[in-house]
Amino acid sequence: MTAYHNMSCPPRSNINKVVQAVGEQIVFNFKHINLHIPDDKSFMPDAMRNALIKKWLESYMRKHSAELDAVSRPTGYMIGTPIDLTQNSGIYHICRDPLLTVAIIGRISGMIYIPRREISLTCHTPGFDTPIAFPQKYFSQINDLKAQP
Repeated sequence: MTAYHNMSCPPRSNINKVVQAVGEQIVFNFKHINLHIPDDKSFMPDAMRNALIKKWLESYMRKHSAELDAVSRPTGYMIGTPIDLTQNSGIYHICRDPLLTVAIIGRISGMIYIPRREISLTCHTPGFDTPIAFPQKYFSQINDLKAQP
């Protein structure tokens, strides 16, 4: 055996990752734009919630497909940060535009916004139940962003 297999004692060091937002942030969340999935409840099994969300999203995209294609949104990749708005430090601004919110949240994979991704939602998509923030600098050239503190 080699020294690489020595697991006879616990590690002596701890690593803690701390993510702090730099600059102004735009927050996306379904709750803040009053988009509600009919009959969706947080205590339901994921499969049932996802079926309801998928049905709602298909209907929403049929009704708003032209607007979703035309909405001004960032063309580059962005990494989002899940946040707690109860500890608002004044750097967070909530996006109030439902089309932009669906266009952004629907294109998130993990915590990464992928601009050319097909719109898809599940109950675990960041921004659906929990707020997710992106740096405002990515939205600085978008004129139709409706953000409020």
